[in-house]
Amino acid sequence: MKYIISESQKNFLYLIRRLDDLEMVHHMVEIINEGLDMFDVCNYSFEDYLDMILKGSVNTLIYSYEDNFKGKQGIELLKTLIYDTMKERYFKDIQEKFYEKKEEC
Repeated sequence: MKYIISESQKNFLYLIRRLDDLEMVHHMVEIINEGLDMFDVCNYSFEDYLDMILKGSVNTLIYSYEDNFKGKQGIELLKTLIYDTMKERYFKDIQEKFYEKKEEC
């Protein structure tokens, strides 16, 4: 059975499949680490800091692959899936960094 999907849907599926790709995982770690270095933890609660880091990282990751995802269709779902994936994978790392830096405040 054949399914017909739009180019936007094809690109969406491409990015979803890539979330487990080693190169993509490495890219996510780099983006998150940049975010961790960018913001001063003294001004945030952990929940706010986590949310800010993840939202910024999601947007950076999506726009890093902008050529593969030009359409706006499904972008909110994609952001939610990437946010949840990053939170699940990197929560402990972000939490450790936050509390290490918080001690310096």
